[in-house]
Amino acid sequence: MLEIFEQTIANQISFQGIGLHSGKKSRINILPGNDGSGIKFKRIDLDKNNIISAKYNNVTSAQLCTTLENESGVKVSTVEHLLAAFYIAGIDNALIEIDNEEVPIMDGYTKNF
Repeated sequence: MLEIFEQTIANQISFQGIGLHSGKKSRINILPGNDGSGIKFKRIDLDKNNIISAKYNNVTSAQLCTTLENESGVKVSTVEHLLAAFYIAGIDNALIEIDNEEVPIMDGYTKNF
């Protein structure tokens, strides 16, 4: 019998950097996610309608970077490296708090996650 287990992170992870396309500074807090919650971005610079699920049907652009958008038009972009790191690590559930529209690019290397 095949059992499927969901995984999240053990502790909060925080980092900051510059957005590759916007040039704006942003800070990220990655928090453990609840079972079945999936990967969600929370724009903490906004007060309402600020949750964006990392699902294929929320991709609104893939030109130069991947942009996710919720039904209220709230966006987060350049998510592909962070989501790839989650995939490789087997992370199914996490809440990613971000204080800007673009994930910082860092150096593209995920070893220190």
